[in-house]
Amino acid sequence: PYGKTCTNCSRVKYKCIYRTNGDGCERCYRLKKQCHPSTSIRKRKNPPHTKTSELEDRVESLASIVRSQGQVLHLQDGKSSDQPHTGPVHLHTPNSNTGSGSHIIGTETLISTDEQIIVSDNRISLPITSYVSCYNIQDATAEAQLHIFRQFFIPVFPFVYIPAKTSASTLRLQKPFLWLVIMSLTTKSTAQQLAMGESIRTTMADSVARGSEKSLDVLLGIICYLGWFHYHKKDDFFLSMWTQIAISMTFSLGLHKSAPEPREENDEGQFSSALIGYPPQKHVSAFRTIEERRTVLAAWIMASTVWISIRKVQPPRWTIYLESCLQILGEEKESEHDDLLITQVKCHLIMGQITYPIVDPEISPQSRPPYFIKAILLQLKELKHNLPPQLSTNITAHLHIHSTEILAREASIHRPAQPLPATPNLSRLESLNALMASISQWLSVFDTIPTAARIGTSLQIAAQFSHCAVLGFRLCTLVEPGWDTEYAKQRINVLDVLDESARAFDELHALHGLVDDAKNGSGLVFKAPRLIRAMRANFA
Repeated sequence: PYGKTCTNCSRVKYKCIYRTNGDGCERCYRLKKQCHPSTSIRKRKNPPHTKTSELEDRVESLASIVRSQGQVLHLQDGKSSDQPHTGPVHLHTPNSNTGSGSHIIGTETLISTDEQIIVSDNRISLPITSYVSCYNIQDATAEAQLHIFRQFFIPVFPFVYIPAKTSASTLRLQKPFLWLVIMSLTTKSTAQQLAMGESIRTTMADSVARGSEKSLDVLLGIICYLGWFHYHKKDDFFLSMWTQIAISMTFSLGLHKSAPEPREENDEGQFSSALIGYPPQKHVSAFRTIEERRTVLAAWIMASTVWISIRKVQPPRWTIYLESCLQILGEEKESEHDDLLITQVKCHLIMGQITYPIVDPEISPQSRPPYFIKAILLQLKELKHNLPPQLSTNITAHLHIHSTEILAREASIHRPAQPLPATPNLSRLESLNALMASISQWLSVFDTIPTAARIGTSLQIAAQFSHCAVLGFRLCTLVEPGWDTEYAKQRINVLDVLDESARAFDELHALHGLVDDAKNGSGLVFKAPRLIRAMRANFA
């Protein structure tokens, strides 16, 4: 029988068969050996893995990490370490830098034990509030920065509505991550802006990527970061990555679709999570708020902007639900800027018709037939005709409309045949003139932006400016039968436009009292004039 082999048979790995009279086994009897049964050493099965044991393992992992890094738990009221502790816990690393309050890593952070500390891959993932707590910005300074954001940033990209009665301290409590991104954009110190930018990326890596933190606050902070991405990172890889994170979080929060229908009381399956209690269920609202609808539209705009700019991240498919969000936002507006957001969405929908249908990457977007371009221009004409009265003089709205027209005009121009024909192509010259007129209109509107307001220049407008500068330079240097480059330079003098933009940024830091950090790197406002003049040197 299994587990009762004698020692002799076990040693030679022979099948052990006991005799019927119980006097040893057949082999030992035949060989006239003393038969001794071996000791049974049967492995036991591991106990079943439970949620309790998993939590105990995580607690032990956390304790081992704290001990290995030499971290000390400071207890209040002189309590000994073997007594239960319910107050806040101070985590302090030996290499902390207490000389500056502008960095998160290496500083002493106050963490409430009521907050969730996530341990994953033997690393600690702290709640977002712990990353924000080290920035002790005075209330008056925070209020001034929030005012700048309301005055110069939101009117350019109204992705969020912050009521006038909402103070900076209240916003910090309600939406800490969004507060951190706003403060990083509006701070006057380049050194603090760089430190906050690093804190934002650390928060994303620790709490979002590793800790699976997802909330409307985090999504709004990501959209805000993307909306003025040129203030922080300028690499296309990071821009694509942050856009993908925003899209993923939109789907994780379920904002891309209607709110789920309420369940019936007895509508629970045998293995329903509501019955077995795992995974833990969060309360899901039975309806979508205006803030949620505005947020999903803003995330879609940023995905479309990145796609049009670098052609690497295609936005999610436009659905009936997104169309309903657009309609409801127009009917139940909370902010005076909601009409501008709606106009931006409509412009991106028109631009999407030019760029999205391309399946073969070898086919250039500049291969659109005339009837297609005519249909696009008719949609744009209808959009301008139905523009709300309050947007009739809105600079941002007209910049987006003219930028959409530029993209359509550009798509109507086919590449010239090689070698160039001896006679002018009148149809092509007409398209070139129409494109030149659209660029001239965009630059004229851009020139009306007050110098102080250029601090809020969004990623969308910055991309449009670069696009117009490149197209304008090509038109001014185009060699083609019948094309007058001197006339093009009179209509759109790109060099003068770049000179004026550099001068405006030179004045901008003085108007807002910005302070540069020459040691760790210059901020956007200080680098912009140098970059624009470098572009001009390449064009000259």
